[in-house]
Amino acid sequence: MMPQISIIVPVYNTGEILRNTVNSILNQTYKDFELLLIDDGSQDISSAICDEYQKHDCRVRVFHKENSGICDTRNYGISLARGKYIAFCDHDDLYVPTFLEQMVYTAEKYGVDVVRCGFGIDNRQKNIKYDVSLCTKEMSFSDELLHDSFLYFVGKEVFETIWNGIYRLDLLKAQDILYDLSFRHGGEDFDFNLRVFSKILSMVLVPEVLYIHIIRPTLSTSSVLYDDILFNFINQIKFIDTLAQKYDLIGKNKKEQYLQEFIYVHSRRFVSYVLYSVKMKKKYSEIKYGLTFFTSEVFMRINLLINDLFRKSMFPKEKKIVMVYVLSKCFGPSFFYFALKSLHRLRYLL
Repeated sequence: MMPQISIIVPVYNTGEILRNTVNSILNQTYKDFELLLIDDGSQDISSAICDEYQKHDCRVRVFHKENSGICDTRNYGISLARGKYIAFCDHDDLYVPTFLEQMVYTAEKYGVDVVRCGFGIDNRQKNIKYDVSLCTKEMSFSDELLHDSFLYFVGKEVFETIWNGIYRLDLLKAQDILYDLSFRHGGEDFDFNLRVFSKILSMVLVPEVLYIHIIRPTLSTSSVLYDDILFNFINQIKFIDTLAQKYDLIGKNKKEQYLQEFIYVHSRRFVSYVLYSVKMKKKYSEIKYGLTFFTSEVFMRINLLINDLFRKSMFPKEKKIVMVYVLSKCFGPSFFYFALKSLHRLRYLL
């Protein structure tokens, strides 16, 4: 009998930390699952730990392969999965004990393609913890409402991660949705989730925090800066704009809500692009294309930004981000980048 859900865990040089992750999955209140431990060419004891769990629990399936990166490893896991649903877990994170029970129950209750939940962040680099909730109550989306809510989902960061969701496996296989191997240093989850969203008919958000993402100084690569991440900000906006146009959410005479959501989504990635460039100590000439792209009139007109900037429905955080974008439009991208870089040097930012 096939399991109801398959859980894919790519494993690479995790050491003893892997035991905490695997135990959090095996100790779930929901038992009808298979756990696929995909050893991506580990050089430490991780491989042996995987084999140990396979010997003691029939739900564990272990596969060893040459190192090829997270994207290829997850794709390999998808090809091996046998469940009705598929879930993912990073090799050093934790499932809350009721993660599978609540996610599968919700998927079956509504008969949806995707379910996503809230998650906790345990940042051990900065010694801080906080929860991220995608909603305040259970929310079901289907048909026209699903597509109308696209920009809302992007603004709420629903598509940023893969591990706080479950997906109908037959949908992924029927639509041939796999990870893009060109992603090497981040952004792969967002790209995967947007391609999934473009094919699904329904989705449910649940407010409960059911997954714990742990940021560890020894395993995290977030402190390393990469050029391809800069291009990710641009490519994300291109993808967002394509889907927003497909669902007829932008343009003249559209709902004020859609316009504000689009402004916030666009502005936030622009600000991220600039700040990341500053961190990398890039020269203006090196990022000129990106700044020109973000400030292009093809995507936004400054009068729309100014008209919507101070509407009551926008949150303070959104207003601040949009304000930065407006300043860049008023003073020009080159002057704006010079000013931001100077402020960074004076330690006023970041």
